[in-house]
Amino acid sequence: MKTTRILCYALITLCMLPFLSFGQQIEISIKSDNIKPEIRIQAPVNGTYFYDSKMDTSLNQQNELMLTYPASNAGAYTIYYLGTGTKLYLNPGDKIHINYTTDANKKVQASISGNNLAGQKHVNTIKRPFYQQVAEKHLHKHGSIEAAQEAIFKNMNKEIGQLDSLLKNKEINQAFFDMAAAEIKTYNYSLAAFALQDSMYRIKRALKDGLLPDSTANFFVNNWKKVIANYDFHDKHNLNNSSFMDLLEIRNAFEGYYFEPKTFKQVQAHDKKDSYLDFMFYSYTLNPDIVNDEYVTAMLFSNTLMQENFEQLLVTKFDEFKLKYPNSNYSPYLEPEIQKVREFNQKAAANFSENTHFIKDYESFTDFKQVQDYFKDKLVYIDLWATWCGPCKAEFAYNKDLSEYAKANNIVKVFISVDRAEEDQKWKEMIKYYELEGHHMRASENLSKQIAEMFSKDFNGQRGFGIPHYIILKNGELVQKDAIRPSRLKDLKEQFKTYL
Repeated sequence: MKTTRILCYALITLCMLPFLSFGQQIEISIKSDNIKPEIRIQAPVNGTYFYDSKMDTSLNQQNELMLTYPASNAGAYTIYYLGTGTKLYLNPGDKIHINYTTDANKKVQASISGNNLAGQKHVNTIKRPFYQQVAEKHLHKHGSIEAAQEAIFKNMNKEIGQLDSLLKNKEINQAFFDMAAAEIKTYNYSLAAFALQDSMYRIKRALKDGLLPDSTANFFVNNWKKVIANYDFHDKHNLNNSSFMDLLEIRNAFEGYYFEPKTFKQVQAHDKKDSYLDFMFYSYTLNPDIVNDEYVTAMLFSNTLMQENFEQLLVTKFDEFKLKYPNSNYSPYLEPEIQKVREFNQKAAANFSENTHFIKDYESFTDFKQVQDYFKDKLVYIDLWATWCGPCKAEFAYNKDLSEYAKANNIVKVFISVDRAEEDQKWKEMIKYYELEGHHMRASENLSKQIAEMFSKDFNGQRGFGIPHYIILKNGELVQKDAIRPSRLKDLKEQFKTYL
């Protein structure tokens, strides 16, 4: 598993710290009144945010943990424990202690003490919902791109103003301010930029040739230049948060994919790429970031591997990356995941297991009732998934235990993919790689639409369909529209008792 391999590397690094660093160190001490020891640390790499640098470790028998990092590892840290996430901005010489307590309602509280205390507490009051949803809400609320952007930047200035007050009162130092302010700017610039990009995309999609009228194109170009005028992509502090790549991808869309860099002439068309991965690397080459190339390329790998995209192209690109950056500190985190890609392609070349069955004539199914009728005399557990869905694939880790339970209780396992027809080969390859024994089908376009309607749920006041999603059928009847997932097998067994 990814976390285990990263843990081994990170622990070795920590053990060697006294020998590697002679400067001021960064110290984090943790104590808890809870007996659950598992804890996850997200530490920066080269002072940058890097998703794969998560380290899974444990508190000792006294429910304590002491971590020491070299001064070169200054940046943003996040401590994940018992469902909480505590963000810390740490610089050389900083010492931070976190004390976790559980109240009478079993709610976990994290109390922080140490350097820049007022700032550490303040940044943990700021919530960061997914930027695309927030940008769309601003557009809906304010009615125009400019009004939405005005509201976004007003909020940004308010957040920076709060930090500035802490700095003036000497409750935080300049280094803390620089890191925290960079996060505020990058997130809010991403909101403003996406509000623009999303609006342009909707217009282009409605046009037959996808080309904007000159006046409309000029509006979007001028707005983009105005939005991005005061953002420095080469400020090292901006690489210390997850929003940087979001903003960079939007920049590549404006300055490379939709419009030519520098001239901002509309791009007529691009050569068709074999895959989305190929497109991602291609779009980056349209307007490469020379200063941040190592980091950005590593993040492209990380973001793709996070979704468990197993294209052979990843191996080729990674080999090129190692030649270009032979001493990259990102490579040790990426290598275990690249190895999974190699293993995937080996398994994809093999035959299907004898316990893997494809539903007869599944291509012709246009109504979910046909699925129900196909298993009319069975107790069935259906897994709705797709090859691009990371959480779906994460659940496959619990497939073996589920299979044993299903076999012992005459439960039929059915996997229904909602992938498009062009993903047919990848779908079948992933069935082999994840060893998904059971019955399989890939939903037709009409069936996929019906599934999305039948099994939609409320998400923060809006109806939507999300995967993974699980269903239980008994004797052809839909008895559970939203079944418990495999990772909660104990609860799932209780749910099944009603139908056995």
